Amino acid sequence: MTELNGGRALSAAFVGSDKLIVNAYKGTSTEDGIMIINTADGKVTDVKDAPGTMRGSSQLIPAEGGAYYLADTNRNLVFVSSDGSFKSWAQKKENSILMDKEIVDELCAVSGSKAAMLAKLSDDDEEKTALIVHDFSSGQYTKLEFNAESDTSPEIQRIFWQNTNTVGVLFSDRTVGLFDAEKGPRKATVSLNGTSQEPVSVAAVGDDKFAVLCRDSHLYEMNAEGFTGRSCRLDFENDYDNDIYESDSTSAALFETKPSADSSRVYAVWDKSQAWLLDTSRFTVRYRIDDFATAPAKADTVFISDDGQNKAGFFPIYTTQQLLSAAKDYLTALSEA
Repeated sequence: MTELNGGRALSAAFVGSDKLIVNAYKGTSTEDGIMIINTADGKVTDVKDAPGTMRGSSQLIPAEGGAYYLADTNRNLVFVSSDGSFKSWAQKKENSILMDKEIVDELCAVSGSKAAMLAKLSDDDEEKTALIVHDFSSGQYTKLEFNAESDTSPEIQRIFWQNTNTVGVLFSDRTVGLFDAEKGPRKATVSLNGTSQEPVSVAAVGDDKFAVLCRDSHLYEMNAEGFTGRSCRLDFENDYDNDIYESDSTSAALFETKPSADSSRVYAVWDKSQAWLLDTSRFTVRYRIDDFATAPAKADTVFISDDGQNKAGFFPIYTTQQLLSAAKDYLTALSEA
């Protein structure tokens, strides 16, 4: 166990094999603070001067060498490295509480060193809103081919990364736009009318496919050409626990996909606590995971939490062959008993 310098962990992200970045609440401050724990010796280091998050409002997003988090009332994006350094996308103006630029409606998504976001920018002393990809490694950004200033443009409801070169955007007109993340042009526009249901959210399920979550609690598989014809249902333990039925695209941020150790599987997660292990090769659900907490991308393990008992545990994810072998061993043992 490690004492967090008087703080209480709110979210955490593993970096490598021996570093843990923690967003922690300290009772003496109105903002949360960022700390780094060396898991080998338990040493805790505060990341000094890093922009703070509103109490309990921001989750750490793991990335190579560090983690991202939203700061400054969720209008700024910060990358903190495992060595304790950090890079802030926006800066506060001199003698002002205002930022020189800001993220609009928390609409952003990260991939590697890059972040796609809807942002207000100061351009030639004129403030403009644009859909951009910012590269933290170079400090430069690219505008994507979308006119966020036009009154006739659809609203942006969700931003996601289809792959390392492609940004996907869910629009209010029931379309998904796919954009070249490096140069900015729109590569494709995908109509979601083939789902026949109201779209709630979208997320990538492979380098060239994404899933559309609809109000009927089904995932519909799509690619740049449209609906592939495959879908699956996300079941809950009890139907009355399923609030997807009552959701719309204003709840798009509640759905996400997370990688697993097997490239043919992803975790589909709703509201951070209900998950399903999705077999993307067949587009079927393998397991429902209640009380989901997190799952390492490089290990066949899933963590669950029991808030009522203040406990957490982790369990292995078995392959089909492992389950068959275990069943065979069990039946053999019964026959020999």
